[in-house]
Amino acid sequence: MKRIYVRPELCTGCKSCELACAVEHSKSKNLIGAMMEPFPPHPRLYIEAVEKSSFDFFKIPMTCRHCDPAPCIAACIPQAMHRSASDTVTNVGGKNACIACGMCVMMCPFGMIARGTSPDGKIMALKCDLCPDRSAPACVSACPEGALLFLEGDDFAHQKRQRASTALTTANQLGEETLVQAQQE
Repeated sequence: MKRIYVRPELCTGCKSCELACAVEHSKSKNLIGAMMEPFPPHPRLYIEAVEKSSFDFFKIPMTCRHCDPAPCIAACIPQAMHRSASDTVTNVGGKNACIACGMCVMMCPFGMIARGTSPDGKIMALKCDLCPDRSAPACVSACPEGALLFLEGDDFAHQKRQRASTALTTANQLGEETLVQAQQE
């Protein structure tokens, strides 16, 4: 199953992904319309900033990991939270409706579930659904830096190995050049 993977070194913290997510989960599906809706749209991913130094922050997009096993499914009292046929963890379209009890919010180890208002005004648990009506989630499509990727796990790991191999090769070449230069001096 494809998942959202993060390359935090590319994230600038622009929050384009948060905005795109909120708009995608609005009734109108457009920015102007979403701002005018009676219940403001709520993003399903968050940009978190962690201080590296007094003037520098490490920014990372955080989103649901669709865990397996999923603690939110186990904690859901009305059994609204479930794993869908597409392997995503969701509380929409299940055996029972979400009652906004907050058990899933408390049990999520990453803090990726929030209580909020759905576009139709119902208070419920809100979480990433990987935008099932789109070929790629809105957040991934909106990221100007390519910090978010929608890939199979093996493809992400392969890309990461390629980047690491390139970095190691470059470092090795630089080391050899430095050694040759030192010997010539």
